[in-house]
Amino acid sequence: MFIAPNRQDGTRHSLRGPRLVRLSAFSLVEVVISLGIFSFCLIALIGLLNTGLIESQNSAQSTKASHLMTQLIALRLTTNAPAASALPPLNQAADSLSSGPIYVAQDGTVAVKETAQFQLNFRIVPPSNENQNNVLNNMTCAWVMLSWPAGASLTNALGTYEVNFCQPGS
Repeated sequence: MFIAPNRQDGTRHSLRGPRLVRLSAFSLVEVVISLGIFSFCLIALIGLLNTGLIESQNSAQSTKASHLMTQLIALRLTTNAPAASALPPLNQAADSLSSGPIYVAQDGTVAVKETAQFQLNFRIVPPSNENQNNVLNNMTCAWVMLSWPAGASLTNALGTYEVNFCQPGS
């Protein structure tokens, strides 16, 4: 059987007549299915990107709260702390002292609700004179909590950072 070389139109000629040669390609169904799978994966990745950004922001706020809490407590444990700080001096509490929400700026100073980044709540319990043999009776203990955003209630806060600590009473 004689086969002529390929021609430009994709046909071959033999002694039996022209014969079509199929070129391999994807069908329309295969292309549509692959685009559907690709779209599904892309939507999932976009959803994960949004979750990652939100968690990154929460982590940054938690780090800021941790640094601010460390700063507030360190300032208050010293005797000559600045009066503008949101947390009262721990060594001067004569009675049990609690706070409602105090709005705090990032630098630890008291701010108005609209410009504050954090909400501060605390409870300070001074040393008790009931039983001098108990170690905790000679300690000033404090519970301090920062929550954010400042305008949110504690149940709706995006995050909180709490610290409990005691220091020897004066």
